[in-house]
Amino acid sequence: MAAFPPQAQIVGKHGGIYEAYYMQADPKGTGSIGALDAANFLKKSKLSDIVLSQVWDMSDPMGKGYLEKSGFFVALKLIALVQNKQDLNTAKLAVDTPPPDLGPVEPVEPNQNVHNVNVPWDITLSEKSNYDKVFDSLQPVNNMLGGDKVKPVLMNSKLPVDILGRIWDMSDIDKDGYLDRDEFAVAMHLVYQAREGHEIPSFLKPSLIPPSKRTGGGLGGIPPLSAPLPVLPGAVPVLPTSGTLGRSTPTQGIGTAQASWVVTPVEKANSDAMFATVDTDHDGLVSGAEIRGIMTQSGLPNSVLAHIWGLCDSQSLGKLNADQFALALYLIAQKVKGVDVPAQLTPEMVPPSMRVGPDPGAFGVRDGTNAGPYSHVADFSAIKELDQLAKEVEDIKKERLQLERDKSQMDADLKIRQSEVTVLQRELDSLNGTLTQLDSQKREAQKRLDELDDKRSNLERNVQELRDNTNTEQMEVRYLVAISWVFLPPNIRILCSKPT
Repeated sequence: MAAFPPQAQIVGKHGGIYEAYYMQADPKGTGSIGALDAANFLKKSKLSDIVLSQVWDMSDPMGKGYLEKSGFFVALKLIALVQNKQDLNTAKLAVDTPPPDLGPVEPVEPNQNVHNVNVPWDITLSEKSNYDKVFDSLQPVNNMLGGDKVKPVLMNSKLPVDILGRIWDMSDIDKDGYLDRDEFAVAMHLVYQAREGHEIPSFLKPSLIPPSKRTGGGLGGIPPLSAPLPVLPGAVPVLPTSGTLGRSTPTQGIGTAQASWVVTPVEKANSDAMFATVDTDHDGLVSGAEIRGIMTQSGLPNSVLAHIWGLCDSQSLGKLNADQFALALYLIAQKVKGVDVPAQLTPEMVPPSMRVGPDPGAFGVRDGTNAGPYSHVADFSAIKELDQLAKEVEDIKKERLQLERDKSQMDADLKIRQSEVTVLQRELDSLNGTLTQLDSQKREAQKRLDELDDKRSNLERNVQELRDNTNTEQMEVRYLVAISWVFLPPNIRILCSKPT
């Protein structure tokens, strides 16, 4: 596949418009535009989806799924060709055409780079402070570190050599074969990003360029990765392009077999007993996860604990054996007492089982991994594990605080409920008293009703007796009247029978 023409030939005399459209599509200056964002932006050209699909395929011939600045300019030029009734063909990218039309735009100077100057640095102050400590521990000369000193730190990350080579190339911004303080911070930041699974960019985006390296135009003067990199005399490449990792600056061996051990037999016995309790899988090794509780009980800062871990994990296995565990407990106890942890292990601190004869030609590289004097500086597994531990501790503190708040709320709610229960109990007692009183009144009323019923019955009997007596007397009266009528004289009967 033929390479695209130079960018200057693609944009022609309309570079300001291309730059302005690019700034619209990538407002944060990330250095790349995703497929969805690019599609939405290119639709402003009002071309059909079929044409835009062809434009995308031609602009992203490698199928990366995103467009960098050069690819985006190719897409704009192809759109300009179609809008001006020309064939959609990458062979015409250098043909002079009117600029593409994707809506209103104010041309900018092609060399102007507002992102590069104003965008904040991705590396925070706290991260920079930590990286500066690592930088100073490597004993820079004239505030510069050569490849022989940076190499073991990078190798200790366990990243592939090709990735580390790319990180070195991008971090060495001024291409002098050395890393200054800011360039070293960029390298460490990229290493951590790679270890966390982030993809390493093909070039530094503006927000990663240190402010001290930024200029008014371009990306800090960084040439493409494919360009030959100038190397100043005396500069040492950080990583070989092929072959095995070599040795560099001579260092002192870490110990001798004759030196006595700082861990006493009593301390060793105690640590062995503790080791047996945390070595749950009985493999003779403990990881950071298994001993994190023990280490954090000391109350020491995470940076100190990471330093101690790095000293004890001299082979960078990410685990400690029984002797290394005992040494870690010893160093923690010494620090708690106020004794500073050394920059590297003295001969008498090295566990007897780990002691070897001095190797004056070694830079701490054994079997392709770093176990030398700088292993404690950037033991990424230990630092990351302790960082995770710190986050977990902080989460536990937050959870505990939330639980205490919940408990206080529940206690308050319980008091309210208890008060409500008391009020309800009082109301219930009052109702029970009222019910008792009503029962008593009911019994009294029933008694009176019974008495009234008795009186009514008596009155009814009396009334019946009176009726019976009245009927008897009425019959007697009629009888007497009848008899008296018989005995009356006739003349009187006649008088009585006449109407009045």
